[in-house]
Amino acid sequence: MSPIYATALILNPACRTRYIETYWPKKWVKPVLARVKKLWERYRDKELITLAVSYDRSSQEPSQEPKALDTYDRLALALQLVARPSSGDEYVDFNLEDSYDPGKKGALA
Repeated sequence: MSPIYATALILNPACRTRYIETYWPKKWVKPVLARVKKLWERYRDKELITLAVSYDRSSQEPSQEPKALDTYDRLALALQLVARPSSGDEYVDFNLEDSYDPGKKGALA
């Protein structure tokens, strides 16, 4: 009943909390979901550490003309415009979304 394993299941778009609620023993569900939420609360406000990469600007090639967006880039831009539920908590919002079903009509390929 590891909260890390449960978190991995919850973050899997095909599983989410529905998988745990359906397949795990009922006596495990509430405690493990509470532990996952506690884990989320512990880390959600932590500042992300970013690594700075330095390079020699003198060896950088001159900038080229911007390229036309390919299909992937256009899709990525379109997905940024999709409205998401906003409870104020990403964990809650994530779990409110439907599980990913590859057989469902309209599911991403």
